[in-house]
Amino acid sequence: MRTAHLLFAAMAVTSGCALMTPAQVETHKQVLAKVPAELPPARNRSAVILVLVPEAKPLYDTTEMAYMTKPYEVEYFAKNEWGEKPAQMIHSLIVKTLRDGGYFKEVLTSSQPGPHKYVLRSELLELQQDFTSAAPRVRLALRFQLVDGATSRVLASRELAASEPMREKSPQAGVVAANDAVAKVLRDLASFVVETAG
Repeated sequence: MRTAHLLFAAMAVTSGCALMTPAQVETHKQVLAKVPAELPPARNRSAVILVLVPEAKPLYDTTEMAYMTKPYEVEYFAKNEWGEKPAQMIHSLIVKTLRDGGYFKEVLTSSQPGPHKYVLRSELLELQQDFTSAAPRVRLALRFQLVDGATSRVLASRELAASEPMREKSPQAGVVAANDAVAKVLRDLASFVVETAG
C-alpha cells in the first residue's frame, strides 16, 4: 500500500512538472536573398564606392516580421521572423547587385573600408505585409543617397519603393513577395547609380 502511494505521488509530481514546462514553439526563420535578374549596362568601372549598412526605422530595426490588418496599426508574427535584421540582409544584396553590375572598380563595405570616391547611404523606411484590403501586398520602401567620398556632399537622393502582390494571406507568401520587391528596388537602385555616377 505504501509503495502504491509513493508511486502515485511520483506520477503527480512528474505530471505537474510537465504542465509547468512551457510548450516549445517552432519559429520559422525567413531570408531576403533575391537580386535582379537583369541590370542596366555598366558605364563607370574606374571609381570605388563604399556601401554603408542601411539605417532602419525603429519599427523595422528588428528580426520580427511586421504586418498590418488595420490601418495605422503594425503587428508582428509570433512564429515567423527574419533570419537577420532586414537592413543587414538588404545591405548584402545591395553590395552583390553593384558588384554584379560591374559599375565600379571596387565595392567596399564598412568591414573592409578603403579609399573611395563615392559613399552609398540608405534607410529602410518600410517593409511589411499589408492585409488591410482583399488583395494582400508587401510594401517596401528605401531612401538612397549617393555621397561624394571626399567632401561628404550629397550628390543625389532618391526614394525607391515597390508594392508586390501576395499569392495568399500567409507569412510565407509575404516572404516571396518581399524578395520580389527587394529585387525590383535593387534594379531601380542600379539605374539610379548609373545615372548619378556613370
